[in-house]
Amino acid sequence: MTSKKFHSSQRRDMILASLKEDGLVTVPLIAKLCNTSEMTIRRDFDFLEELGLLARTHGGAILPDSPSAKRFDTIEPSLDRRTVLNQHAKFAIAAMASQQIKPNEIIALDVGSTIFALADRIKDMPVRVFSTSLPIACHLGSQARAKIYVPGGEVQGSEPSIVGAKAIEDLRRFHFDISFLGVSGLAEDGFYDYSIEETEIKSAMISQSKRNIVLMDSSKFDRVSVARISEFTNIDLLITEQIPPDHLRESLEEAGVEILIASSIVTKMRKEISNGF
Repeated sequence: MTSKKFHSSQRRDMILASLKEDGLVTVPLIAKLCNTSEMTIRRDFDFLEELGLLARTHGGAILPDSPSAKRFDTIEPSLDRRTVLNQHAKFAIAAMASQQIKPNEIIALDVGSTIFALADRIKDMPVRVFSTSLPIACHLGSQARAKIYVPGGEVQGSEPSIVGAKAIEDLRRFHFDISFLGVSGLAEDGFYDYSIEETEIKSAMISQSKRNIVLMDSSKFDRVSVARISEFTNIDLLITEQIPPDHLRESLEEAGVEILIASSIVTKMRKEISNGF
């Protein structure tokens, strides 16, 4: 006896009914209920999203008026836009992060505007830097005292970075004193990023480091994106410019993540920036 196959309209009615009842549906669950492929359900989700009847999330969908829908990011802002957004906070975070580095240490720098600000801070320090970010590599490779190394691999992205199996293989050959990581979001279950490929690079850095430090400004609190980078237990320190909301702070502290707040030097950074620092 064969299982019943659902027509597209029936599948979509089931999706919307489940959303109304539960507030969240997943691709695997609906595919199982409708006895069809996950690819077909993803197309149904896309169709309903175009009509404004749901909002896609990683692996599922939620109601479009749900607070979570406003916190889910699928498209990364351009590098130029990210560079100017919350600029004072990012510079303050980078300044505090630079204080974590000792001379002659080996560090890994991820991609991102806050990480770039850190790279500029440490350009005259006697350290060895491994980075997949080509803008950081070019910046440090010009006149910096810090020595810069890059792995092999595929170059991609509007902020060109090196990704792929070769880059991961190269990174796993080294051990770092500290990895500094940029993220697109922080939720109760971990840190998130826009790119699956770059998430794999971040994971490699995390696995090879004695200490892992996340740099992020408060605009990324309670935001999720395409891929989860890491659970909290893999991260040693979070540097930001505002105290996270209680539910996030408690989750971080329970996992043993130290939190440093750079708010005390934001005012100083504002003055430095305005004076052409």
